[in-house]
Amino acid sequence: MERVDESAKEPNQTAREQRAGCDLNACSISAQHLKSFKGLTPRSPARVSSATFGKIRMSTKNIGNSRVLRGSCYCGAIRYEVADEFSYAMNCHCSDCRRATGSAFKPFAGIDRVKVRVVAGADRALVFGDPKANHDVHCEVCGSLLFSVVNEGARAHVTLGTLVDEPKIRPSAHIFVGDKAPWFTITDSLPQYEGHVT
Repeated sequence: MERVDESAKEPNQTAREQRAGCDLNACSISAQHLKSFKGLTPRSPARVSSATFGKIRMSTKNIGNSRVLRGSCYCGAIRYEVADEFSYAMNCHCSDCRRATGSAFKPFAGIDRVKVRVVAGADRALVFGDPKANHDVHCEVCGSLLFSVVNEGARAHVTLGTLVDEPKIRPSAHIFVGDKAPWFTITDSLPQYEGHVT
């Protein structure tokens, strides 16, 4: 058996090969292709500079004595850190979250925006929405949704699936179940809300 020099491979090539044959390039959909779907209008992503991302960085003094969690997109182009101080965590079933994640729901945890820091790859971030208010932050390479900025920029909803480290918090409810995918059945005993938690 021939030994392959792992260092000679492109970055992230080894990780892609371990993904049971899923080719990242084959999984992407262009904006032009989306135009062909009746009733769908593709949104244009905004390229975000490092200066813009400075507003969502936190300094180490803001972390204090809290444990810091690491997170990353699928391809590793963007890495972030967040204090393990989440106020709440939920599973959102709204159609926007389902489309953004490509899954039945988005598990997320909420925290003050200043407690999230992009530590690598800020120049690879794409923002959907208003960069100065509510928006989603995706990786331009692999499309991963890393977090959403909500409440006019005050809070961040970190997508739990992008965390490398395990947070203390667990989702405590299902929200927007009135908009849930009809093919998905919720089988746990967490409370369910038609919209936001009331």
